[in-house]
Amino acid sequence: MAKELTVSSNAGQDESDRLLVYVRDETFDELQQWSQFPEDLQVGPYMLTGELSKRVVGPAIWLQNKEIDSMMYLFREMTSLKRWNVEKVGFMSYNFSVQIKSEYAVFRSNRKQYQLNDILMASGKGELPSHGRTDLVWDTDVGCIYVPVSVSGNHWISLCINFVDRTVEVFDCAGMKKYREVEAFSVMVPCIVKEIQTISKKKQLTVAPYTIRLSLVDDDNIDEARYKVATDLLKAAKDEVLIERMSKYVAPEFTPSEVLDIYGF
Repeated sequence: MAKELTVSSNAGQDESDRLLVYVRDETFDELQQWSQFPEDLQVGPYMLTGELSKRVVGPAIWLQNKEIDSMMYLFREMTSLKRWNVEKVGFMSYNFSVQIKSEYAVFRSNRKQYQLNDILMASGKGELPSHGRTDLVWDTDVGCIYVPVSVSGNHWISLCINFVDRTVEVFDCAGMKKYREVEAFSVMVPCIVKEIQTISKKKQLTVAPYTIRLSLVDDDNIDEARYKVATDLLKAAKDEVLIERMSKYVAPEFTPSEVLDIYGF
């Protein structure tokens, strides 16, 4: 793997998206050294291994949901620990997106008799993901959530679901496309919000589908972004505070039956 680490460690230092791509020299060197003899390290739900790291930095290697969920876990921890100065933002797991798509099929089969799944209700109330539980309610304590989604069987996209604007913004490095999987989120998320808000406010709210917006993600800096992901995971695996929190990790009640090999970012 060490031979593949050829991207300049100064890449992105002066760019506007430096938080996404910039890796300090010492951090880059640490990744190189670890890559020589990689030691398996815990990062939230999964282990950071040489194989996983190679998938992350290899632009032609198919990604799995392991690395996606590891990063989403890290995002949740950074916000929970107030290391990131963001408010009313939530980060969901791959498990959540699988559950949404599964429940959407049930919903479509019998719309009039459909009752919202308890797992989706727990997500809307901030009880899930189980590790990093926030108890923050959608559209009251949380203004938007970010969700990783597998589409078309061979690609990753991400969604920003905004409860205030009632929109689902699609970020897709492959271009501006409309995926059928996104429809599930535009329909099911309003159902979740309506149910939890009706309980708390004791009044009926609208359940109209959210508007879908397609945004083209700039793919020019994807190589640098991949290295940033790899170094962030390694740094997290050696962070004493995160190590202590990761030792208490609780697996979610609902888990996908398979591990996805998907190309994309």
